[in-house]
Amino acid sequence: FGVDMEVSEEEDLLFPHPFGMLIYKIAKKLGLKTIAISDMYLSSEQIKKILIKNGFYLDHVFSSSDWRKEDIGKYNGKSFVKVCRELNVFPEEIIHFGDNIQSDFINANEKGVASIHLPSAMEELMQDDRINPTVKSALKNMDTLESSLLLGNLSRRLKEGYFGVGYNVARAFGYIQGGLTAVAFLSFMEEEALANGKKALFCLTRDGFTIKQAAEIFGTSIDFRVIWSSRRMCLVPLLAKNAFWVLPSLFPYRSGVLRLSEELKRLHLALPEDVEDFESDNYHDFLKYLESMGSKWREIIGSEANSYRDYLRSEMDQYEDEDIALVDVGWGLTSHKAIDQLLGSCLSGFYLGTHDKAYNNDRIKNLFFSYGEPKKICTALMSAVEILELIFSDASPSAVRVSRSKFGFEPEFEKRDSSDLSRDIFVREVRAGMLDFLKDIAPYRSILKADALKDAAEAVCIALIENPTAQEYSFLGNIPHVREVGKSQFYPISYWWNPQSNADQEEIEKSLEVESLVEEKHLSQESKLDFVAEGAKNIQRSWHNRIARSILTPIFGHSRINKLSDFVYDRN
Repeated sequence: FGVDMEVSEEEDLLFPHPFGMLIYKIAKKLGLKTIAISDMYLSSEQIKKILIKNGFYLDHVFSSSDWRKEDIGKYNGKSFVKVCRELNVFPEEIIHFGDNIQSDFINANEKGVASIHLPSAMEELMQDDRINPTVKSALKNMDTLESSLLLGNLSRRLKEGYFGVGYNVARAFGYIQGGLTAVAFLSFMEEEALANGKKALFCLTRDGFTIKQAAEIFGTSIDFRVIWSSRRMCLVPLLAKNAFWVLPSLFPYRSGVLRLSEELKRLHLALPEDVEDFESDNYHDFLKYLESMGSKWREIIGSEANSYRDYLRSEMDQYEDEDIALVDVGWGLTSHKAIDQLLGSCLSGFYLGTHDKAYNNDRIKNLFFSYGEPKKICTALMSAVEILELIFSDASPSAVRVSRSKFGFEPEFEKRDSSDLSRDIFVREVRAGMLDFLKDIAPYRSILKADALKDAAEAVCIALIENPTAQEYSFLGNIPHVREVGKSQFYPISYWWNPQSNADQEEIEKSLEVESLVEEKHLSQESKLDFVAEGAKNIQRSWHNRIARSILTPIFGHSRINKLSDFVYDRN
């Protein structure tokens, strides 16, 4: 029974090596006999069945399992002698192709059979320097069914030319990191949802569109639904309730003068005529004024708060609170907190992770890390959360609010600009790679384990974040990203993502020399400003980002450097 199961799995999992198939077809056209010689415990008949399923109709198939009692195999070279006798040919009349350097090449040659080493698809994958070596090593060292399936599918896709002649970094990132993270997240949610009696999972847009599509392809027994949501949509209604904890998220720090009318316009709100257009270059004074507006916020927000609350209820009220959960990427969970407060509920939630200051309730579950723990994993992944967010990004416009109409509730969308459209190009490639991985892995979902998938996804994401190749960092690091709520400026992902491996050793040593100079010679203010001018130019260059910061941080500290970068970006 066990052997029959294995043969069945081999028939599904194995695929023909493209070059091996080419050799086979050429041999057939030349009228040559084709044979297979295998060192394996499956019989020649079982192997023949698998070969036929993959398009190889050979004249003879030999397996060492048929000669086990005689101790004949390729591993000791005796198979080649046995085959020559069986077919009544001389060794020099045979040319042998194989992927094992000892059994197929050295042993064959020693027995007089000309042999050509044909690297396996897996060997070619491990030797291809375009695929991140740290990622490959992490998966190979795990040695699990789940990691083997990823490597096997990756080697097949690479052999098929799926990633293109020039190597499509976005597509590869989507397939490897994106695909494995999506599978791990879906498996984790399904396991938790079934264990806790959840009937429906509500995915918050825009990432929710990608998560739901991934669930449909992978196939789950849980009902995934999408609800309109954005941080702006969730947080703005709470101003009408004077829940001022939302102010730092809606009105983030920015250098220069802050003007109320401009900040409201960014959030798609209008300043009433009887409200002062307050302005200040002191961020804390500005926030204090916003709090002092009190009941005026109800006038500014209008019916938006009630509309969004009623919309959420219309989507969720067919279930008890205990039967549903919110789904999103994660980190601070301000949207989850806002929805809980709007509905007067305490909803469950599934996320990739939450940092140590995130909103918390005992119904929230996380895949990678929870409220900053394990610290090592949280620190590694949070050092480039933009990379994880890229996995589930969607190219649709962001929703601003929902309004009532005769058709029910209708969303109003953020107008797309050139930065959005530029980012969309990359997002579509990443998403395509991720969904293709799901299609490849879906047939084996019944044998995959959620914990093993989580470990594999965690390993490949950390490997990329901490040790990207130069090509990965240059490409992914330049994808536009925006962190703030509402219309704001985009920065390249490399603005936040600064792995040590991206700066070459010579530049690192130069930066250390500068740091030493700053410490030892106590530079004048004028000299410091010279360093600032040079560093400010480099801050926006993805490759030199780390070097610029290493020059400036000892002088001014992390907080001031971030403000300086904002200022330089604004001026540019």
